[in-house]
Amino acid sequence: MKKFLNIILLIWQAPQYLAGYASSRAWKTWFEKIDNSVLSFVQKTEKERDVKIYVVTKESHDSRPLLRHIASHSSGKYICVVFEKDQKTFETCIAHELGHASQSKDWGWLYLPVIGTASVCRNIRCQITGDWSNYFKGFPENDADRRMGIVR
Repeated sequence: MKKFLNIILLIWQAPQYLAGYASSRAWKTWFEKIDNSVLSFVQKTEKERDVKIYVVTKESHDSRPLLRHIASHSSGKYICVVFEKDQKTFETCIAHELGHASQSKDWGWLYLPVIGTASVCRNIRCQITGDWSNYFKGFPENDADRRMGIVR
């Protein structure tokens, strides 16, 4: 029965899985990985949540001029995160992306056009204006936070 449900979930989230897999391959190839200090948390989360998490250092992320504007993101079960500040901030970022993974399960094929488009537009607006103060206050970011119990 679990195998059958996994197949249904794979079909339901197929676009996100394909986009997430492609993104995670690029992330893994283009960026230097984070050191071992956070790996135990990542491995525990991957096992508990059935996700794949890719983590890179901020320095490695920012050293790529064309790619440094790609923020932490998730698509289906694939989560790509930049380790920026400290362990607590990192864990909050992972939780937020897990909220997006939850949205992916609920929205299915509509996830990328609805959630993905809204999230990318919010991110681009904040990058252009330099004002990130309201980023997590609107949809879909506030919904991802709510799903994981994050209060900002």
